Order: sequence, then C-alpha cells, then structure tokens
Amino acid sequence: MFNFINTKLQKNLSLFNFFITLVSFFYLYKTFQIDLTLFKFSFNYFIFIFFTILMNFFLASAWSYLFYNKFSINVTATWLISGIGKYVPFKIGLVSKRYIYSKLYKSDKPFTRYLIIEFFLNFAIFFVFSLIGFLEYKLYLISLIFVLLLIFRQKLNIKVFFCNVAAFIANMFALTFFYYLNFTQINFDFVFNYILTSVVGNLFVGSPAGIGIRESIFMNYTQFYTFESQFFTLLVLLRILYILSDVLSYFFGYVLLELSKKEI
Repeated sequence: MFNFINTKLQKNLSLFNFFITLVSFFYLYKTFQIDLTLFKFSFNYFIFIFFTILMNFFLASAWSYLFYNKFSINVTATWLISGIGKYVPFKIGLVSKRYIYSKLYKSDKPFTRYLIIEFFLNFAIFFVFSLIGFLEYKLYLISLIFVLLLIFRQKLNIKVFFCNVAAFIANMFALTFFYYLNFTQINFDFVFNYILTSVVGNLFVGSPAGIGIRESIFMNYTQFYTFESQFFTLLVLLRILYILSDVLSYFFGYVLLELSKKEI
C-alpha cells in the first residue's frame, strides 16, 4: 500500500512539513495576537522534555509489543525515528517511515491493520483516562479497569496496555511540571483538558500533528478560555517544547540503533 513513498519523496515531504509548521505558527501568531516578549525559556523545561521523550519511548515500546509480540531495541528506535513524520500533513511521513522499517524488521502481522489498531488504542486509552481524571470516583473506575484486565488478560495484550498507560502518566508528569513552573501550583484540570484536546486534535490529520487545532479547541471549549493572550502564548511555548521533544526523540532513536549494533 505504501510502496510508492520512497526516500526522495520523504525528503520533499520533510521540506513541505517545515513550511507548513512555519505557516501554522504564523497563523497562531496573527489570530491570537501572541506577545513574543512573553517567551522565556528555562532550563527547567528540560525536565518536561525528559518526560515527553519518556512518553515517546513507552509508546514506541507499545508498538514493539503490538506488532512484534516482544520488546525490541531496534523496533523501538525506528518508532522514535518515524515519529517526526507526524508533522507532515495526513501523517504521510510517519506512515511511510514506519512501513519502510516494517520491511526491514519483518513481522507476520499485516502492517496497515495494526497501524490502525495502534492509533485507536492510543486514542482510546488517552481519551478515557483523561475523562476519568475529571470524575469524582476516578480511583474506583481505574481499579475497575485493572480488574477487567486481569479477568480478560488471556485475550488482551497486557504489555501494550501498560506501555500506553505509562506513556499517559509520563505525559501527565510533563504537563503538571509545566503548569507548576509557570503558575507555581498544580492544576490537574489543565493537565486532563490538554490531553483530551490533544487526542481530539490528532483526529484532524490534515494539520501537522494537530498544530493550531489543539490550541484552538483548548481555548474555545475549556474553562481556560477566559485567559488573555498571555495564556495562549504559554500554549504555543508548550507546543514548541513538544516539537523539540519529538526532534530529540528522533535523534535518541538513532542513538539506540547505534547502541544495538555495537551489542551484536
């Protein structure tokens, strides 16, 4: 299905991706009148980046368990490398890179089917757990989920589920720290709202990684819409940190590949 996507086309898509990203940020700047003087990068943000890379690592591990039924450094590394492709509209870069690597590290499972399964699993777990975060009896609901997992563990891939949950928790830590760093308090409503709007924004595949969509939904449909442009500027900073984390995850993937070669 994806044989037509070759290396040359991927390079052209990367350039197109860069252009689209710049246009997206320009749109955000003009639409919401972002005050660029409010951008203050702190080295403490590297803690956010660490947890986001950790989230990507868990998601990569989930793909390894889902598509190959085992943990593989090579497969995890190639997932991290392919993740940068989601910034191409319609996620063509991500799909093409993942498909090419699936030919290098072969699996008996159909690629397209399990790529779709991975997308829906990620969406369902992040969506459901972020919704549970708003509810009063969240501990009871989470306990019920884990009890059901134990009951149906023979029919479910438990390792895939736990990797996705670990990714969700890592994302929670990153967002909690980001909010605390800027407002010196912990606000889980912000965390769950942001994760919820993120997974919804990812449904708009025409936008590179949901750039602009996530921020617009967050400001228009959550309790934070009353904040002025200063708060939206922080959302743009948050998006930049996510992009930087994905870029570093990309290079981290290549480091893992090199380390796996030395072990052979």
